[in-house]
Amino acid sequence: MRPAKEGTRPCAPAQADPRGYAAALWVLLSLFVLRVVGQALVAFLDVEFLPPMEAWYSGLLPYRWLLPSQLLIIALYGKICVDFSRGRGFSVIPRRRLGQGVLVVAGLYLGVMIVRYAVRMSLYPQERWTGGSIPTFFHWVLAAFLLLFGLYHWVRIRELQEFGHRPPSISWRSRTFWSVGVLIAIGVMLWMGYQLAPLPRPGLETILQSE
Repeated sequence: MRPAKEGTRPCAPAQADPRGYAAALWVLLSLFVLRVVGQALVAFLDVEFLPPMEAWYSGLLPYRWLLPSQLLIIALYGKICVDFSRGRGFSVIPRRRLGQGVLVVAGLYLGVMIVRYAVRMSLYPQERWTGGSIPTFFHWVLAAFLLLFGLYHWVRIRELQEFGHRPPSISWRSRTFWSVGVLIAIGVMLWMGYQLAPLPRPGLETILQSE
């Protein structure tokens, strides 16, 4: 390794190369896509080799609202995965506040889901250990994706600071996007509070109601 020339800053290492995170992010996204496809097959085609509709449902939203929200998550996570695979794009520009915020939200999200699972198992011992486990497991998958995404930003910012580099400036478009992200995060926090109350599994009629 050649020493840095006098008066120049050493280059930051490639430990936080976004392409090094891409494979794990794609695996997590693929698991969630399989979950969405599996529930859709049960809902629309009545396939019998998969668990019944009630097993896929956590009691929060009717399926007519749940499916669009799942597709929105897939689109957002997919954009992040593409950016990480290419090594460029909005998702991979290091941001201190974004990394910290995502790590906090993801940690709380994962913690709430773990507590929710434990409470459900204590309230419904007849369902221990797999009752209601499908939606819970995939909440863990989504939380793991966010943790990995936030970890990249946190590590990359620390590397830039350690080697004397300033993080890239953020445009007004990015600031607008960040503001919208904060509002979404607030909504996620309210949703997580709702999730702390384990609900009895609804009937299929409630899940599929369209009006």
